[in-house]
Amino acid sequence: MREYTKRAGGKSVTSRFEQSHVRLCFFMAKVYLFVQGPRSLLLPTAVWYTWAPFCSLWFPSMVSSALPTEILASVFGLLPPSNLALASRVCREWKKVAFQPLYHTVYLCLAVHLEQLAQRILTEDAASPTSVSAHLKGLAFDIKYMDEREEEMISEADIAHINAIIPHLAHLQSLSWNLMFVPQDPGTFQLFQIRCPKLTSVHIWIQDDIDFYASGFDTEQLEPLTSLLTRSPNISSLVLDLVSTDGESYYSPTALVSALGENRVLPRLRRFHVHGHQDPNWTTFFEKPDSHPLRQFLIRHPGIEDIGFGLFEETEYGDVIDPAQVARLFPSLKHFEGPAFLFQPLVQSTLGIFR
Repeated sequence: MREYTKRAGGKSVTSRFEQSHVRLCFFMAKVYLFVQGPRSLLLPTAVWYTWAPFCSLWFPSMVSSALPTEILASVFGLLPPSNLALASRVCREWKKVAFQPLYHTVYLCLAVHLEQLAQRILTEDAASPTSVSAHLKGLAFDIKYMDEREEEMISEADIAHINAIIPHLAHLQSLSWNLMFVPQDPGTFQLFQIRCPKLTSVHIWIQDDIDFYASGFDTEQLEPLTSLLTRSPNISSLVLDLVSTDGESYYSPTALVSALGENRVLPRLRRFHVHGHQDPNWTTFFEKPDSHPLRQFLIRHPGIEDIGFGLFEETEYGDVIDPAQVARLFPSLKHFEGPAFLFQPLVQSTLGIFR
């Protein structure tokens, strides 16, 4: 969508469109021949193979009728947005097939593109087969053009456009917020929470400097994090990657799960990663299991399949770890990232993730 908007208009664009169209049609012809198998060696098909890329420029219905919808959909699913935009302009049939993958995920970084998207969503017929809101499952705000077009980037002044389209995004499943600001008014994220019932993945990048490693981290920064988790009982993936700029400071995932309370359970949690310069205090983890909050948190979540721990050399554990203990601790484990001293008991355990 981004490249399509950027290239719209102008004679040179038409020329580029035709060249890309020829390449795309030629590729589609090869796919068709591959599917047809030995029959593709017959003269009529060979002739079609030779002329299809050129005939499609003037007789697009010839190509659209020759290629089954299933093949079109499979091929379009592999194309980048720029090529999908070109394919959707070939004919009505191609537009219908290309529309769903084209608008499955929309990336926005310029304010003008956000305004155009908002205008289209607010004025379209939601029941139409070419309704953006009906097909939009992923929305990503980013700063890709920051160096070249900083003044045109989405800013807090454009929040009204975002708030206007949120009530129409009933099918939204993932949200990525990588802008230079986070809304001062929490109402924007509350709208996502209330009006997007299928939203299951949220990524928020905080550009402003926040000292996660200050002495007051546990008391000042834990509250909003634990509040977010408490209000997200169906969360399935929790990833913390708080990287220290000096390489010496660290944060404590143990303090985070401790702040959640002894009885807090996230029943759908399947992925738990604590990266960055973190210190879970491995000695206490293994020697005093009943009093270690992080260990108790893992015990309360036996459904976790993907676990990742960062490396903090000062707290590596050197004593022997019972493989049976590890198997009881991670009964559903399928993927593991972590310090080397944990690999031997994992390999020796009955989990079988390395077999």
